[in-house]
Amino acid sequence: MPKECFAIGKRAVVCQDTEMKGEIDIGSGTVLHPQCKILAESGPIIIGSNNIIEENVTIINKYHIFSYSTQKNIHNIYINNYSRQPTPLIIGDENVFEVGCYVEGSKIGNKNIIEAKARVLGNTSLGDNCVIGAVCSTKKDEAIPNNTVIYGDHHNRRTQTASGGVSFNK
Repeated sequence: MPKECFAIGKRAVVCQDTEMKGEIDIGSGTVLHPQCKILAESGPIIIGSNNIIEENVTIINKYHIFSYSTQKNIHNIYINNYSRQPTPLIIGDENVFEVGCYVEGSKIGNKNIIEAKARVLGNTSLGDNCVIGAVCSTKKDEAIPNNTVIYGDHHNRRTQTASGGVSFNK
């Protein structure tokens, strides 16, 4: 069971009916709208500055990194050891998580837009200036490069030429 530990930066807004579990660090200027869930089940969640997390968004850290080692025992037989290590889910700055999206992932860069009901699945990492279109999803455990747009019924992909992202007044 993860320890409950919340750090909330200056100018951050966390609505009363936001569900938070585990070790969570929220950067300054970030806004968590009502009924969103931030669940640090398998390691901490670190959210940068000036993010917008809208209603009914779920951000969850539920993956471990598994390490593997082999050792000899006293009878010269090799023994395989597996251990689970908690891994933080790191979210950068100036991202927008729109209504009802679901994010697992291992890393979310800066200035991304995860549109309404979009899904970032598995241990996926997302670069900077990406857009995951409404109702679209990533594949599990992939690395999405900077400036990628996922869109349409078939989750098509392209690279945007202009820096999209979101600009916040500071």
